[in-house]
Amino acid sequence: MNLQLKLVFIATILAGTWLTAGCSKSSKDSLIGKWTKVTATRDDQRPGVANTAQGSSIEFVEGGTFILGGNQSTTYKVLAKDRISIGGYGGVGILYEFAVDGDQLTLKEEVHGTPVVWVYKRVGLNPSNGDSAAARARGENDPFSGPRRTNPINGMWSKETGPVDVSRPGLASVPQRAMTFFGTDGAITGTDAKYAVIDDRRMVIEDRGKRVFYTSTRDGDKLSFSEEGTSFTWLFINP
Repeated sequence: MNLQLKLVFIATILAGTWLTAGCSKSSKDSLIGKWTKVTATRDDQRPGVANTAQGSSIEFVEGGTFILGGNQSTTYKVLAKDRISIGGYGGVGILYEFAVDGDQLTLKEEVHGTPVVWVYKRVGLNPSNGDSAAARARGENDPFSGPRRTNPINGMWSKETGPVDVSRPGLASVPQRAMTFFGTDGAITGTDAKYAVIDDRRMVIEDRGKRVFYTSTRDGDKLSFSEEGTSFTWLFINP
């Protein structure tokens, strides 16, 4: 076998390995959430994820909404276990192969017959993988152990805006206008849930065996939360 045929043979094996891994570890549900671009490659002449900078975000929302960079919204459709179509860019749908392996997402697009690959890291924790025992088994740092961090949200808060979904753990299940007290001991009054402050802007709530991570911003008597890995946001006020 000459060198050229050997190279073609090796490339075929590698491509088959990538696709096999993608099929075995990818699913529609595993895409859901927010992702940050790790790859530095950028092509300003192409639409979609190609025309985004390193560190920018994409988000797949349940129901078929795709958010690019936090403000451009379009749609996506899962065509197979390892293929998606993202549309809305000049009426042209863009086809990608995808593979999810833990907290890493790989997107591959064929550009003039040449595969271009982008790698993303998950922002926060996928709610479907938020089991606290599983997190500990993966060796993740446990925010509920060790010294308790300074608590910037201690006190009584009223939920003013944002979705209510009693089937979900964490802040989503809190009714509108309900009074919620975050105690200095990590307890959330009136619930079996508990919370821990990770740093000045992040916290986690453990509720019904699930851990949900949030980014929070306090501005005087106003406290806003964004659930990591989703598009959910809430505003609480200090009455």
